[in-house]
Formats: sequence, C-alpha cells, structure tokens
Amino acid sequence: MDILSIIRNKVQVLQPHEKFVGLEAVITHIEMAERYLTRGKDEKDENLYTDVIYRANHAFEGILKEAYTVLTVKNDSKITPYEIENYLLSTSVFKQRVMDLFTNYRQEWRNPSTHDYQLFFTEQEAFLAIVNVSAFVNILLDQMIERVNFNLEQKRTKNHAQEIKTKIDKYSLRQLPDKITQLLLAFSDELIKSTPFTPKTEMELLGLMSGFISSVDGSIQSGNQRLYLGSRVFEPDIVFSSGEESLILELKMSAPTKSNIARAQNQLLSYLKLSPKINKGIVFFFPSEKNVSMIVENTDFELANESNTHIAIIYPRKKLGAI
Repeated sequence: MDILSIIRNKVQVLQPHEKFVGLEAVITHIEMAERYLTRGKDEKDENLYTDVIYRANHAFEGILKEAYTVLTVKNDSKITPYEIENYLLSTSVFKQRVMDLFTNYRQEWRNPSTHDYQLFFTEQEAFLAIVNVSAFVNILLDQMIERVNFNLEQKRTKNHAQEIKTKIDKYSLRQLPDKITQLLLAFSDELIKSTPFTPKTEMELLGLMSGFISSVDGSIQSGNQRLYLGSRVFEPDIVFSSGEESLILELKMSAPTKSNIARAQNQLLSYLKLSPKINKGIVFFFPSEKNVSMIVENTDFELANESNTHIAIIYPRKKLGAI
C-alpha cells in the first residue's frame, strides 16, 4: 500500500476548496524522509536515519499547523508548533483516533528528538517514524476533509434552511430519529439533483451530511463516541444528539444489495448493543445515481437485556423504467 499516494489524493480533494500551500510541504518532507531512509541503507550511513526523524518531525508540525487553521477556524501565522500542540492537547478538536496517533508520535518521536541533541536513531526507528507520521497525516486529512465540507454545506444551505424544514410535515413534533430520517431524505434529494454529482469519498459525504443537518436544525449536534468490547475499540461514523435523544448513524457508499444492507444492519445493531444509552440508529446508503428514489425501512429489535432498539435503513432504489 502506497500511503504517500493516498495522502496526495486526499490533498487533491482539499485543494479545490481552499489553497493549503503547507500541505505540499508536508508531502515533500515525507518524501525526503523516505529518500534519507533509502540512502541510509544503500550508503550504510546511520547518520541519515536521524535526518529521517527530523524530516518526519517537519511533516508532523506542518500538518498540525494546517489542521489547526481548518479545525479551529483560526489563521495565526505567528503561533508556534509548541503552542499549537498545547492547544490541541487541552481541547477536544481532534477525533479520538486522531488524538491517539498525535499522542503516540509526539511522545515517541518528536519530543525525544527535539529535546536530546545527542540522540541518534536506527534504521528500524526511522522506518517506524515514517509509518507513524504518514498514518497521522493520512487520518488527520480525513478529519480536515470532513470539516471543510461541513463548513461548505452549512454555508450553501444557510439561505434556504427554513424552506427545507417547512417542507417536512409537522417537523417540530417529530422525535429525533424521524427528524434525521426526513432531513436525510431532503439531503438525498439535493444530492440526486446536483450537477456535477458529488461527493466522491466517505469523509466528504460525512461533512456535507452533518453540515446540512446542523444548518437546517441548529438544535441537532453531531459528534463521535467510542464503544468498547473487552480490548477492542469501535467508533461509529457519527452520533446525532438533541436534548435527551441520541442516535448512531452509519454511512455506506457501497451498493445497497440485500447482503450489504443486512451486513450494515448487523454492524449498527452491534454498536447499539455496546451503547447502553443509545437504542436507535440509522444506516444511510449514499445515492450514487440520479434515476433513483430513496426507500426507508424501519425495524425494531429486542436485545438480550430485554430492551428494544429501532433501526431505520435508508437506501436508493432505481425508479421504474430507469436504465
């Protein structure tokens, strides 16, 4: 797997919306780290492995500054990497999976190499540093893509948000699962009618979807939740909350075949079993074609603890006569 190629593709997803000049520098630092690693092995020069770490550190600091601008909506050119790190450590800006990678790289690579000038690194350590910083950049780019698209959709929807809500019969009287269902149908309708057809990736869609919902109904909050089964950790795509109500939503970009629908339903059901405070969920299949109508199927389940849970499956179906 070429992680650097994946990173380049994600940077290309971001660039049409806003010019992130620093992201090109991040890629360059990772490329140079890989070259130093290769040279260190070919030339049998162990000093080059320490240069790998320094380049990886530059990539780490670069992506932090770019992410800080996107995720905090702040653009302070004078802020130092140290100040950014402390800010990110003291807030909840990062998603948990990003925070794990951030903490790992900071503790294992950046801090030791920054504070001990007598420290030298081995080939294995240099390799691990590249893998770790590349993983961090890759996952953090996902969160940046989601946030950029969230902001774009909020801005786009702002002027006709009330009109969207008004078209939903007795919207204010509906419970959260029904509100989210109706908003997803309205969102799907706009996606189906859009030209050119977007989005292309799951993170783009998550950002657009949550931006649309929060713009139409500001009382609905989107967030994340970690679920645990022994030592295993699960993180559903998104959790919507409003007042005392919450639900888990799983997004799918695969075709809504019977097997995919059943698999997605079982996945969501397993999350609900692990989440004692949430007993409702939605699986949303992205409408990737234009000649489709959205179908909603509701199912109730009884869990092992005798509590009831409700799952809605929303998916596209080709219209009759459509080719």
